[in-house]
Amino acid sequence: MFGLSLWMALAASPAVTVAVRPRPWLDPEIAADAPRREGFEFDPMFDHQKVRPAYALRAFSVHPSLAGHPERLAPNLLLGDLLFHAPALMGNAAKFFGMSCNSCHPNGSATPDIWVGFQSKRTGTIDMLSDYFTPLADDGIDDARRVPSLRGARYTAPYGHAGSVGSLGDFIDHVVSMELAQPPMRRDWRDALVLYIEQFDFLPDPYLDSLGHLNDTASPAAKLGEKLFEKPRPQFDGHSCASCHVQESFFTDRRTHAFNHGCDAAPGEGFDTPSLLNLDERAPYFFDACAPTLKAAVNQLDRKHHLALTADEQAELTAYLEAVGAVSSEPSVPTTSGQVGHALAYLTLLQSGPLADDRDLWPLCLETVDHLLRGALREGSSAEQKTLGPAVTAFRTFAQTKGSREPGAANRAELARLAARVSAALTASNPPVPVVHHGPAR
Repeated sequence: MFGLSLWMALAASPAVTVAVRPRPWLDPEIAADAPRREGFEFDPMFDHQKVRPAYALRAFSVHPSLAGHPERLAPNLLLGDLLFHAPALMGNAAKFFGMSCNSCHPNGSATPDIWVGFQSKRTGTIDMLSDYFTPLADDGIDDARRVPSLRGARYTAPYGHAGSVGSLGDFIDHVVSMELAQPPMRRDWRDALVLYIEQFDFLPDPYLDSLGHLNDTASPAAKLGEKLFEKPRPQFDGHSCASCHVQESFFTDRRTHAFNHGCDAAPGEGFDTPSLLNLDERAPYFFDACAPTLKAAVNQLDRKHHLALTADEQAELTAYLEAVGAVSSEPSVPTTSGQVGHALAYLTLLQSGPLADDRDLWPLCLETVDHLLRGALREGSSAEQKTLGPAVTAFRTFAQTKGSREPGAANRAELARLAARVSAALTASNPPVPVVHHGPAR
């Protein structure tokens, strides 16, 4: 299938100039060819992780009964969840690629192996301030940047690599309006998306206490590394690593510094101090992703800033960063059942509650659920595809019907019927394993 990967490879070829970068969403031949369009929509370029970072929401940790039941979330939080997964929110080009906030920030984390051809300089980076989606976004600088994690976002303002945006709401406006050239998002939708992003928790670290210091379970090497981390250095004007990565403040000082550890900074460029928590899931490191491992990152720190660390000290500092960045939660392995259930949960917004009569929400919700159901189907087993296929097709037919895209009792009843049909087909494709009761051992 002629998917996004091939287009990006073509665009990255030395024989192709910037002026003729392909924009397949504008190609009338592709627009008229449904299988080719779907190839782009589900190309693994943006969403290909078979194992994803753990899904940790604040609401789940406070109310464990909500885990696995997104339909029980408060309406504004579920709306934010929907918006985070909605390609259409980002405009026609993003919709063409099936690209949503979750594509680059799966479960609120980052995509360490993302590569989008001419918009990436190294694996894990994207230059969104280019002319690919809109010439108005182009800053004229080739400055692909590491995709950041959104974990703990409510504690880590300001935002952006330069720390130039003070609030999450303003940063969302920047992405939607500047990078993707879309009209400003509705304020209530933006607030719901902010509310949802603020729910992303840092994952628990088994080696840290509540003040960000190592506890008794940390290794001896990590404890020696902690001393190195806190040691004042003349190369840092008498400061230490801990001066900026403040341990009791989520390992950040929430400030911008004209100081960096990467390879590709422009003269005078400033950088926001990133948190060091959950580093384990965020390789490669630094703003330009130039260090593939923590060991390589420490080695680069030593060389770039002339710290004169011994081999043992480098190993100890690496051990400390590994402990600070440890993640104790298990990764998430998407299942067809889980993906279908999450998609259908969004339909509860249209059935009842304060958003049920929102005429803008209906088409966005239907398009998103349709996209997610088809994506889950493509990744499902052959048995799931065979059984679920007709139900998903029936939902798609309804979602694409103009009359279905607005509130009304008849549409709500049909949505309920179609959702029940999808759920029943999913159950039929995954019948429960019968329990065999054996008699007592003789």
